[in-house]
Amino acid sequence: MPSLLLDYAGSSLPMKSDAVDIVLSLHVMELTTNPLLYLQEIMRVLSPNGIVFLDIPSRYYIFEQHTNLIIVHWFPMRLRNSLIKILLSLVPASKIDLRYKLSTLINFYFLSPGQSIRIIKNMDDVEIVDSYLHSNAGNKAAFPQGFFKLLFGSLVKMTTYRLVAKKKVSA
Repeated sequence: MPSLLLDYAGSSLPMKSDAVDIVLSLHVMELTTNPLLYLQEIMRVLSPNGIVFLDIPSRYYIFEQHTNLIIVHWFPMRLRNSLIKILLSLVPASKIDLRYKLSTLINFYFLSPGQSIRIIKNMDDVEIVDSYLHSNAGNKAAFPQGFFKLLFGSLVKMTTYRLVAKKKVSA
């Protein structure tokens, strides 16, 4: 069976519907301008009984993984964007690296595991197969665990949220 690696711009996959059996999406969804559209497009090209593996940076991990900045990604998007704009106005122009890191976080979708689950559950032809947080060290923790355990327990050490879903066969 041939393998295919595509460069995807985020709006329309250049594939026929029901064309692939497995989709791996590793730290991509947060970079899209519309996570729902992104997932709908993945489900369109996924064949019946096909599996999608979504790895999303954990919103509860203490470091934002694209920039290594601490907790900035915990804020809601509108508040985060405002804070970043204020910080950018205070950072000297000579700090190009920091300015770049901050600016890349504007309009990022840092979905929580709960938000990701809700998006998938609202899709008629999809069922969740597995859902958990994991770390680079191989540790694994089920979700949900409760707000305080997420923010103050071992789950802040979990770098990634993984959601595995299956496209149902139409009746």
